[in-house]
Amino acid sequence: MDFPPSSRENPFFFSKARKRAILVAAIFFTGITAFNTASYAIGEQSMMRDLGLTSTQASAGLALYAWVCFVGALQPRTFGVFIQADM
Repeated sequence: MDFPPSSRENPFFFSKARKRAILVAAIFFTGITAFNTASYAIGEQSMMRDLGLTSTQASAGLALYAWVCFVGALQPRTFGVFIQADM
């Protein structure tokens, strides 16, 4: 991605406050994802027993959750405030 010289949209020229806000948001959402994933993994055995699932089916739920979090983070509209994507 190319930016005009001294562009305010270039991350190198973001203010320290804006960079910190982006960092805090990234850390916060990473933490939420980690806690949710851990909660799912803890309940996997009881879910298999209660719902009659196989280990593969129960693990697929955890894999799907992680995949959706990954793909969602790649969407340009997720960070539309920070980048201007041509769509």
